[in-house]
Amino acid sequence: MSDPDPVFDKEGHKRRTVLEGLTELGSYNKPNEELPIAMLCTRDASTKLKALLDAVRLGSARYRGVERTFGISFSEPRTIIADNFQDYLPRLREFDSRSEMISFN
Repeated sequence: MSDPDPVFDKEGHKRRTVLEGLTELGSYNKPNEELPIAMLCTRDASTKLKALLDAVRLGSARYRGVERTFGISFSEPRTIIADNFQDYLPRLREFDSRSEMISFN
């Protein structure tokens, strides 16, 4: 008995492995939505974190990027700078004091 080939779209396009399918065809469901992004980091790390976010968004070599693979685009990142670890929580609270999704317990 063998596993069926994974299907990656409504037209039935298949590949032998999930990795091949994701890199060549993308995910089955592509919601075409924008994902809000906030980067909480030190000033020194902000440039590197932005470069990492760009690599995830645009892709490289065999990876097509999150937009082409999963149909999700990133918003322009909002950067929250905290000069040290102790400042993270106060800066995050300042950034979004209204959010019920964030737990500080």
